Parts: sequence; structure tokens; C-alpha cells
Amino acid sequence: MATVAVIGLAFPTFAEKLPVDENLSFKIIIQQKDLESYDHYIEENLQEFVDNDSDRYQLSQRRGRVFEIYYDLPELIFLKNNGMVFYQAEEYLSKKKKKKKYHEKILYNPGSTESSIFKVKHYTKIQTQEGKHPLFSLVKRRQRAEFFKRLHQDGVKFPLRLKAIFQVSWNTHDFTVFSREKKLLLIRNSVLKGIRSKSEITFGLVRVDINKELFAELEEPQKNSIRDLLIRLKKIGKPLSHDEVDYKIIFQQMEKKIMFFHLQLRYPSIANFLYACVIGLVGGILIIFLFWERKSQKSDQFLG
Repeated sequence: MATVAVIGLAFPTFAEKLPVDENLSFKIIIQQKDLESYDHYIEENLQEFVDNDSDRYQLSQRRGRVFEIYYDLPELIFLKNNGMVFYQAEEYLSKKKKKKKYHEKILYNPGSTESSIFKVKHYTKIQTQEGKHPLFSLVKRRQRAEFFKRLHQDGVKFPLRLKAIFQVSWNTHDFTVFSREKKLLLIRNSVLKGIRSKSEITFGLVRVDINKELFAELEEPQKNSIRDLLIRLKKIGKPLSHDEVDYKIIFQQMEKKIMFFHLQLRYPSIANFLYACVIGLVGGILIIFLFWERKSQKSDQFLG
């Protein structure tokens, strides 16, 4: 079905603050085999919802790419506190030359307060110890002291112990439903590729945010139609709390699907050695099997 283009409306980003309804907002994990079909499922259901009341609702779509690196202490303090600290680069096309560029930032949330955003700048000269650090070297110099202060206040005594845990790339498909030119419903369907050392996983993560103030202004039949829509969207995947941070969700998926994941975090060289041994063992068994299979075939031919 065709998408209704919304002209003259700024497309929302998920860094933008909305008065979110926690009861109707949620996240869903989608397994790799269902990724394509679920994207179509979202689009069809939203289009049907909009078409049923096209005078009130409009639908806008946008695709994009996001790259992130997540950091934590060796004790995984941020993971345990449902917090996160990560570098993010969101791809966009420049207006004049239509070249690929990136909106870059560092996002920090210890798990109990509002998120803080720090600006990114790439320096060619290293002036201090933090300038060698994989995270703090990215933070704009005049903001580093403030970042360190926040970390100390939140109980991180030695910030330089922070290390990269994994990196992820997202292919995003954003759907926005407008009601009378106001943002009512935001859905981001992302195909995520998570990478740790030489291992990687792929799965889908859907984020649904609904504007509670605008939702409260709707009449009851309109509210019920939105509730029905969200119930349908929940059917395929595994619903999660809206408050569960992406870092924890990705970490748990990696735990399930990557061999020696915790060992890779603590002792990467040992984990890589064991992984190579497993691959070598499987390869050796396969070679032996093929050798005996061929030998058996030759014996059968000789006897025949």
C-alpha cells in the first residue's frame, strides 16, 4: 500500500523527548527468520489504521542506519543497574551535496537519572591520558571534566577502567503516525547486528512509543482502535518493558547465542583460542568422516 507523505512536518528522532505512555509503550524482540515479514506486518497494519480515518491520521516512514559502541566496567555495573554508556553515530545525507554524514554523540545513563548527552570531536593530537582511551578520546575536551564528575558522583571511581563491550549496527525503519499534524505514535523497527570479537548475532528490536498527552485527548472509540492496533503488533514477537534499556537487551541476546561470550569479555585471548579449537575439532571430525566415507565407497567398488 502507498504511504502518505507528510509535507512540512519535521520527522521525529528517538532522541527527542515525548510524554510517553508507559502502559501502551513497549519493545519487542523479533527473531531473525521473522524480520522481513514483521516489517511488512507493521506497515500493513499502520496503513490500514490510517486509511480508516485518513482525515485525522497521516503516516510517514523513513529508513536509516545507526552505529553504536557500548562500554562498561569489567564488573558490568551499568548492565546490573539497567544503565548504559555508549557512542552513537546516526547516518544522514547532507542537504547540499547529498553526502553521507553522521550525527555523533555519547549517551550516558547510570540507570537512575535522566540521560546525559556529550558532544563528540575527533582529535589528531593526544594531549592527556584520557585522550588515549577508546571512549573518552571521543568526548569533546571541554566536556571531559563534566563527564568524569558525573561518573564519580555515580560511583565510578576509576572511569579509565571503562572498556568496549560490543558494537552494533542498526538498519532502522521508522513509522510515525500523526494526528492533526501532531506526533501520536512512533514505531522504530530495527534489524540489529551485534558484534563481539569475531562473533556476531542478528535479530530485530521494535520500539513503540505513544504520546500519552495526545492519546488522552482522543475519544474512546479512537483509543480502542489504537489499543487493538498495538495488540496486533505484539502478537509475533516477545514484548519487553519500555524501560528495559537496549544495552541489557542486546547483552542478553549475545549471552544466549554467542559461544564463550562471558569468557570473551574477561579473557578474550583464551576465548578465541577455545573457539579456534572447537572449529578445528569440528573440521577434523568432518575430514575423518569424509575419508572413511570415500574409503568405504572404494571397498564396495572393489568387492563389486
